[in-house]
Amino acid sequence: MKDRVYLNISELLQQKHITQKQLAQKVKMKPSSVSRVLSGKYNLKLDTIKKIAKALNVSYEYLTDNKNFSEKENENSDSETSENLKKKLLYKTEENEMLKHQIEILKDTVKLLEQKVKKC
Repeated sequence: MKDRVYLNISELLQQKHITQKQLAQKVKMKPSSVSRVLSGKYNLKLDTIKKIAKALNVSYEYLTDNKNFSEKENENSDSETSENLKKKLLYKTEENEMLKHQIEILKDTVKLLEQKVKKC
């Protein structure tokens, strides 16, 4: 399991384009400690795994590939997942509003261009 945790963290950093230094800042660790984590030379405590999981927006179980977790951890994971989903939904809503605004600007630009073409 230990090796899988290091591999999962490394893969997530690559997928999410997060540097070791950025992860270190998020979990309040030294960058050298994060480097040791990724090389498997750092004994991770459960608390640290959970901090890293939160920083990477994944569940503790995802990092550990642990299917046998307690109900309490499951409830915490569900609430974290719910919070993450709410944040993503809010972000997507804001993103959609920005896109709608950009579409309106493009429509106005097209109208102006059409008017200029008619004048020519």
